[in-house]
Amino acid sequence: MQPLNFCRQIIKQDKANPMEGLSNIAEVAEKATKFCLPDGGKIIDDTELRGLDGDVELHLPFNLTALEYLVSEGPEEGEIKSSKRVVVAEERENDLACKAAFWADASNKWLALHDFSIPKTGYLFRQDNKITLRVYTSSPVLSDIQHELESLLDFINALQCSNVSITKEKGRKPNKSSKDALPFDDYHFLTIGRAEDSAASQATGGSHRSPREHLRRGHIRRLPTGKKVWVSATVVCAGQGGKVKKDYRLTA
Repeated sequence: MQPLNFCRQIIKQDKANPMEGLSNIAEVAEKATKFCLPDGGKIIDDTELRGLDGDVELHLPFNLTALEYLVSEGPEEGEIKSSKRVVVAEERENDLACKAAFWADASNKWLALHDFSIPKTGYLFRQDNKITLRVYTSSPVLSDIQHELESLLDFINALQCSNVSITKEKGRKPNKSSKDALPFDDYHFLTIGRAEDSAASQATGGSHRSPREHLRRGHIRRLPTGKKVWVSATVVCAGQGGKVKKDYRLTA
């Protein structure tokens, strides 16, 4: 993944036209530690957020953290197309205070979303295989911030896995041939390493109860040590005993 430089774009637009309502997010985006996420804003495919516990405090890797990501998939019916997203979260005593902005492809500019906050505890409830999230916002339509909220929680969820690490890439200077080129900040990325042997063997080996070939979806596994690891999707018992077709129904 290449650094996206979306925060710099927001800052530049705000300086050119401070009346467009981006000043609040531009101010925190300039100071934040930047992360570049995969397309769609998700690190791991865990809609159940199994690495998180609503009774355990949420924490950011840096006190002021900015997430930038592309969204290549088309919008759902009734939504406007937005191919770029930014969410900036600040860790406070009792909550994570969040600001977000999206790129409106039709008008070719950044627009601010309503601020929202996530309490550090009591933010997540599980009942009947469903997840309820508690979030505070002035937005009259909660779905307006849903994408950014889910990306932020997925990011924190991924960081609970001991085989997910943070790598840093130093920012490069802009091309001197273009006076309008923006400088690049330092960027951080999340890297998923190999799961520990006790988890990896269970993910790939199969057993007497599942001798046939089947797909095991990616999941968070808790090890006997208490650590959590992300085990990527894999084909179990490849070529043995025919194939098992299995559909998973996920709720969030």
